[in-house]
Amino acid sequence: MSRQAERKMTVGKTSFGFVESQLRKKSFGILGTVGGDGRPHSTGVLYGIPPPPHPLLFYVMTGRRYQKTKNMMANPAVSFVVPFPHYYLRFVPANCVQFQGTAEILPVDDRSL
Repeated sequence: MSRQAERKMTVGKTSFGFVESQLRKKSFGILGTVGGDGRPHSTGVLYGIPPPPHPLLFYVMTGRRYQKTKNMMANPAVSFVVPFPHYYLRFVPANCVQFQGTAEILPVDDRSL
């Protein structure tokens, strides 16, 4: 997505640029996968995002023996949720940013960026 298109994209009164900057400050999200048997699986993960000017990509470290990895190998369609809790009003439900996309399993020594 071009920067010009990003500037035009807004959610309510919040711009994509603002949301992206907040996502770059976080490191925890919830990854949703679906196994080959059609069963859903969600798990909390730590994520990383490459610095600007790279596009917004989420990187999650995992191992081949984990259910999320097995699921992504069977079905690369994933969902990803990043919660933004209220630090002062803890009784108020957290805001969330939600994504849907396609996962790609990369080797640990991948240098594509």
